[in-house]
Amino acid sequence: MRFVANLWAFVSVLNDMPRHFVTSAARFAKLLLGLALLPTGPARADLTAFEVIERSVSAYSQMDELAGRVDFTIVLPDGRSENKQLEYGRLGSSAFQALLLPDGSRGLELVAAADSIRASQFNVPNAYVEAAYEGDLPAALESIGATQVGLELAAPLAAAMTGDTNRFLRGLGFGVLGPLEIRGIETLTEAGKTSYHVDLVAENGSCTAFFDPVSFKVTGFSVVVGEEGHQVRGTGSFVDTPTSELTVKLSFDPRGRQVVADFAALEASTYPLGQPAPTDPVRTLEGDLVSLSDLRGSVVVLDFWATWCVPCWATLEEMEKLAEWAKTAGRPVVVFAVNTLEETQNFEQRKSAVRAFLEDREIGLPVLIDTDDSFFKAMHTPGLPSTILIAPDGTLARYHSGVLPDMAGSLRRQVEEILAGER
Repeated sequence: MRFVANLWAFVSVLNDMPRHFVTSAARFAKLLLGLALLPTGPARADLTAFEVIERSVSAYSQMDELAGRVDFTIVLPDGRSENKQLEYGRLGSSAFQALLLPDGSRGLELVAAADSIRASQFNVPNAYVEAAYEGDLPAALESIGATQVGLELAAPLAAAMTGDTNRFLRGLGFGVLGPLEIRGIETLTEAGKTSYHVDLVAENGSCTAFFDPVSFKVTGFSVVVGEEGHQVRGTGSFVDTPTSELTVKLSFDPRGRQVVADFAALEASTYPLGQPAPTDPVRTLEGDLVSLSDLRGSVVVLDFWATWCVPCWATLEEMEKLAEWAKTAGRPVVVFAVNTLEETQNFEQRKSAVRAFLEDREIGLPVLIDTDDSFFKAMHTPGLPSTILIAPDGTLARYHSGVLPDMAGSLRRQVEEILAGER
């Protein structure tokens, strides 16, 4: 089974300031800032949302040791829900983060320590990612393609490692929300416990983050992504865990595994490129049957997606750009959005739901309906979102997991390479 690190994509497929050594003067200035932001009593009603965020970032950035966990529940548009856990920690310039599987093992493991950053996924047991690490965790993540798979640092870890407010806000977006803006604050008391509720908004949704009024640690969140009728919701809490476990969790054993440069290479390392693509017929949205064997002579681009998969919404828009380019340029390219892994296997019900979803987003791509997920399995369970390019001779030519940078442009260049006979 393929894998995407993003929490919201992961749910149903089983989802900058460098930390170099600073001068004594800089450390002293940071200490003074932290003292100035320390609370002096009970929750203050006059604090602005920005001040609460800044105090939280300051509190975390002073923690040379940090260990915690996010317990969260994701509710899909069709009502299905899943409970998940994300672990994270920091020990000086070293850090780790892991998305846990239901059995407690690590679905995705990320360890930055000494002079390297290493990452692995449960579905790729014979390979792992490794790159240089010099204390700048965001830069290291960028170097291994974390953005493509939607991997974002948990907000406390982001603040602790960077001291950067924007990076902290990105963490509160969990890799699914666009850039967050601070909109407002409420001071609420429930069952005798007071907390700050800071409202944050993005183009594709919103987040309310809860903060302790004394420590200014973030304690929980509520996230909504998407529009009414097609919303994915998430709620959860941040829990402190024993720092005594940090040393064990910062260990990484690469023995017996091949090293690759980034997440894209990690996913591609197990995909059977060069083999013939399956020719199982699949129904179109209109009810006709299409087989890949009928499309020989053209490059076929398959975008696997589901209505509940938040990153898939972005890939659909990129696929439409690609399809428009192919049409305008007169290139022999066929693009299909393959809807799969939905709850209902009734074709008429699926067709109605998919049509409504695409109309809401004004997407006019040709669609294949993988009603029973058999085509997804025949294509070697590529994951969501994922893109497969099939050469004119019917062989699997390219595979991509997640959202590529400049996706339509990248795929356009790869289509031209395939048409030119390059593999």
